[in-house]
Order: sequence, then C-alpha cells, then structure tokens
Amino acid sequence: MSFFSPFVRRIATGGALILAATAVGAQTAPWPSQPIRIVVPYPAGGTSDTVARVVGRRLGEQLGVPVIIENRPGASGNIGAQVVAKSPGNGYTLMVGGPNNFASNQFLYKHLQYDIEKELVGVTLLTQLSNLMLVPNSLKVADLKEFIAAAKAKPNTFNCASTGLATSSHLTLELFKSKSQVDAQHIPMKGSAGVVTELMGERVECAFDNMPGHLSHLKTGRYRALAVTTTKRSPYLPDVPTFTELGYPGVVSTSWFALAAPASTPPALVARISEAVRKVLAEREIIATFEAAGYTPGGTTPEETAEFFSQEIRKWRQVIEAAGIKAE
Repeated sequence: MSFFSPFVRRIATGGALILAATAVGAQTAPWPSQPIRIVVPYPAGGTSDTVARVVGRRLGEQLGVPVIIENRPGASGNIGAQVVAKSPGNGYTLMVGGPNNFASNQFLYKHLQYDIEKELVGVTLLTQLSNLMLVPNSLKVADLKEFIAAAKAKPNTFNCASTGLATSSHLTLELFKSKSQVDAQHIPMKGSAGVVTELMGERVECAFDNMPGHLSHLKTGRYRALAVTTTKRSPYLPDVPTFTELGYPGVVSTSWFALAAPASTPPALVARISEAVRKVLAEREIIATFEAAGYTPGGTTPEETAEFFSQEIRKWRQVIEAAGIKAE
C-alpha cells in the first residue's frame, strides 16, 4: 500500500452496516451508550488536536453520544499513549497520535511504560501530510542534484533545520542523508515556526518539514521547495518533484495521524469503530476541511492500518538505529 495512496473509502450500504453490527455480538452491541474519550497526547491547538476535534465532533453527531477530546501532553506523547494503552478495551477510550506514538518512540526511549506494538491497536488512518525539503533563496542551487553536489563539495558545512529532535521532519532528514550520502548538521527547532524563521533568515542551507505550514511562504517566493517526500506529486505543489522522480525512491515519508484503541479491545468492536470513523472521513465536508488545510484524508481498515504501522516501524527503526538518535 502506498504511503500517499488515496485512503478515502466509500462506506458500505445500510445492509452491510447491519451485518457488521450483528457480527459484533451481544458483548459490544450496546456501544456506544456513554461518552467516548479521545486522548490527544499533545497540547490543545496542535495538528493532532485539530484533527481529533474535526473528526470527534462529527463522530459524536453521527453516533448520538458526546465525544470528548482530552489533551494529555508530555514526554513526546508517551504520557497520553500510556493512558490509552492501560485503559479498558471497551471502545470508550481512544487515541489520536502520529508516527512517534505508533512507530518510532519505542526506539528512541529506553523506559517506555507501555508497549506500542502489544498494547495499542490501529483503528484507522485519519490524515497524512507531505514532507518537503526546503532551501533558502540565498542558496544558489537550481534543483536537488545541484544541492547534493554542493553539499558533497563542502562536507559537514551544510546546516539543515527540523521541527525538533526525533520528530518526523528530523527522521526524514536522516532518511535523506542515508540515501544521498550527504553530510549535514541537524539544527532542531521548536516547531514549524522556527523552521520558517531559519529559512527566511537564510541561516540554514536546508530544512525538512510538513507541507501545510509552508504553502503560503512558497507561493510568495520567500524560500523554495526542492522535493516532496511522497511517491506522487502533491496537488498542492504540482511543480515540485518527488524524491522518487529525482532518483531517490527510498526517500519516502509522510507525517500522519491515526486513531488507535487499547489492544484489549475486541476485534469486532475495533472494526465497528473504524467503520463509524471511516464514514465520517468520507463526508464531503470533512474531506474539504482537511484538503483546505493541506492534509490528505484517510480511511483505512484496521487490517490496512496494522500493515501501515508495521511498514513505518520497520523503516524508522532502521533510520533511528543507523543515525544513533536518542531522545533521552
């Protein structure tokens, strides 16, 4: 399954919904009969929080029960993830998280109080965001080929910004370095705002970050994008080539957000929750909301989500171990 394939699925007919509900059985038939809590392991106002609130609001309307977003920030998302992992698997405690929560943190932290692969189960992917390689206007290179040549001509002199240590943008930088054999010093910033500041101030030679926060700056020419990290060009920046097109098919990554549940949740109930959320994700209003913000809407089945998690775990484990990245 492509990391940037269109995940939006059309939900089955009413008859199929009845069959799915019957399959859940007597044990889970009453669900939902009380408020649903969606834990976001980050502060309010961030991307994961926004995604959770957009989906949660409509999910609550659809199911007829309150959906409460609970922010439990701390330790790069580990505190909130632990809360969900240790919660009863009854469908009333869920979590919205990203690559670090479901893939990379287990290789970055020695003392996690939960097991990502054994205590959490994916319900569905909610959204994906392209990552970009960005350069300041002061760097006189026309394309990726010229950038790599310039960097190799001056080893260890190029600085490259990310949104922070062990973030998706940092790991994407390390993935690029491993595939291109470019030496670049990592400059961790505090979020996308810091990356923008470094690029506009022309204090770094490159940066990696999620696409949405840079679209307006790219359109006004404040800095440039050399490549996008998805397998296909982004509809938001159709003139920016992919790393695959440019001869680096291994440089593929997205930032993404998924819904998960405690692993003790019965598979039939996980399927039922996934179906309800996928119905929300297929609504035109939700698709338009996400696309307007530069996100690609999701909508994978639990089985597809599990396979996606597995692919991400394998990829980022290799990158983290090769680069020797530690978050504590």
